Amino acid sequence: MKFLFNKRILHMSCWFFIFTIILLTCAKVFIIIDKNKNRELIKPKNLSVEVFKVKKGNISQWIWGEGTAFTVKREFLCFEKAGRIVYIAKDNDKNIIREGSIVKKGQILAEIDSRDYIQLKKEYNADLLQAQSTIDLANLNIEKLKDDYKTKQKQIDRLKLLTLKKVISKQKLELMENEFNTVRLAIKKAEITKKQNKLKLLQIKAKIEKNNIDLQRTKIIAPFDGIIARFNIKIGDYASLNSIDLSSKHRSIMTMPIIIIDPTAYEIELSIPAYSGKKIKTGMLAQVCTDTLELKNVTANYISGKVYSITPDISLQARTMQVKIRTLEGKNNLVNGESILARIRIKLKKDCITIPFSVIQFDSKHPFVFKYNKKNKTVLKQYVELGMQENDIVEIQKGLNTDDYVVYRGQNLLSNGDKVNIIEKNGEQK
Repeated sequence: MKFLFNKRILHMSCWFFIFTIILLTCAKVFIIIDKNKNRELIKPKNLSVEVFKVKKGNISQWIWGEGTAFTVKREFLCFEKAGRIVYIAKDNDKNIIREGSIVKKGQILAEIDSRDYIQLKKEYNADLLQAQSTIDLANLNIEKLKDDYKTKQKQIDRLKLLTLKKVISKQKLELMENEFNTVRLAIKKAEITKKQNKLKLLQIKAKIEKNNIDLQRTKIIAPFDGIIARFNIKIGDYASLNSIDLSSKHRSIMTMPIIIIDPTAYEIELSIPAYSGKKIKTGMLAQVCTDTLELKNVTANYISGKVYSITPDISLQARTMQVKIRTLEGKNNLVNGESILARIRIKLKKDCITIPFSVIQFDSKHPFVFKYNKKNKTVLKQYVELGMQENDIVEIQKGLNTDDYVVYRGQNLLSNGDKVNIIEKNGEQK
């Protein structure tokens, strides 16, 4: 009896559970229907939208990268001889040159004490004059001996004839021949001495040239017209190559006496992922901007340049390729060592249909737009095939033609076949 009672209770509980589920389902259906009715009541008869006329335009595909801008011409200048700094150049305002000072090619920027080299130059010049004088005297002596040589040659020829005629004895002829040979040996000796003096002269000239080079190394001279980027010296400092720290790029910049740059041309070094770097070629158009947010704006003021070089290998650590861009427009816009964002155009399509990406909607991952029919003032749900995208502009490969009208405001509440009112830019309806 107890078993039958429990079975009856279980049977009633199941029916109650089923009834509850049916009741909740019906309530949900009524709520959805009621919402749809309200939505239909809220939705106006004719929605007001804005449209634009489809036209053809150009669209580009870009590769982006971050990098650093450096001037193409930049020189790290230092004294190649050790010594005390005794001179630093002045600018047009009679102030000692410093960072930002404009310098001219060939201008002496700084100089160390060079008195020892100047004294050596004087001594070598004196030795040069003495060696030259010795050579001049040797030339005169050789000319005199050659004249004597010719005279004795004629005398020997005459004595030989007289000897054949037995007018004079052979002893006189032999005596003249001995004198002739003596003169000939003297000429050879004088020529050897002259060669030795010439060699000495060349040695002195080599010493003078080396001293002039050493003297030049006591000065820092501007190699081109430019601007001083770093100036790390002052009068009285002791300069030597040992004071320059080349352990890192930063330390070399901080310890190098003078760094000069030419801001008329800049080179931007980018690190591009290897899979993108393979698409880049030299000569491609590049655009550079110091503001990373502005470059993505189609109306941004950017600097144009071209791809100068692409490294043929890939960095093993970062898996990137180094790309260099060069531009002549950075004088008033870039700063040496500045971090920038750049993009390189790898593809350009001309005369293709383009529309704003914001007007496109998606239905089960299929893109579509609402095309406006001017005759019956309705909109048509038009599926499209997308192509390249540049910022907020996208290429339409299929689905639209030029002179079609597409809704670009108010499309979120539209359905296929809805009648609409077109709003002009001033807010009026037509």
